[in-house]
Amino acid sequence: MYAVAVRLLTLLALSLIFLWLIGMKIVSRLADLVHFAAPCPVSFSWALNHPFRRWYLRHVPAHIDFRQGERVLEIGPGIGVFTEKAARQVGPQGVVIAVDIQIEMAFRLAQRMKEAGVTNVRICVSNAEALPLASNTIDRAFAVSVMAEIPHKPRAFDELYRVLQSNGILSITEEFIDPDYPFPWETARRARAAGFAPIQQHGGLWTYTSNFMKPTQGYPDASHG
Repeated sequence: MYAVAVRLLTLLALSLIFLWLIGMKIVSRLADLVHFAAPCPVSFSWALNHPFRRWYLRHVPAHIDFRQGERVLEIGPGIGVFTEKAARQVGPQGVVIAVDIQIEMAFRLAQRMKEAGVTNVRICVSNAEALPLASNTIDRAFAVSVMAEIPHKPRAFDELYRVLQSNGILSITEEFIDPDYPFPWETARRARAAGFAPIQQHGGLWTYTSNFMKPTQGYPDASHG
């Protein structure tokens, strides 16, 4: 009887893992056909700062390569796992503009930045499909496990293209454990469609960071108008 119970529990655990890692990715692609997507719930914000997640994403800031004095845009900062690192690396002459659609997430981010003594972060509550920024004003934009949560992804990529300066960098990081994880080639396809040129790829399927540039003269395959 004990052995049967163990087998059943093992089967249940494996089924749940399969559903989360594979099944939900299929569901997310079906939902994308009707432009349905949702941000990470505030109640799950604890998972964003889990030590294991921080460990396997520890190389992300280096892959994004923040520079002193840059004007940086972060899409979907959540509670600010990467916001503080970005703010410290751009230094007092730089600024990080953190845009999140959820008011409570923005509040928690503000509290975290205050406690950390970070003063060069500006927080905006807004939709990534209509960024409250002037065109050609951002040096570097980044998003970590966020782009798949945006309902109209082409609009968001177009907006990122609009606000970045010529030769500005867009950095997209994704992690396989995320149920709506897009594969690297899906991210590259969306970025190319907006006009970006791929320049660097870090990591593998478990977690990757893809860097793109907004070319001075536009990318040849672009559909961006």
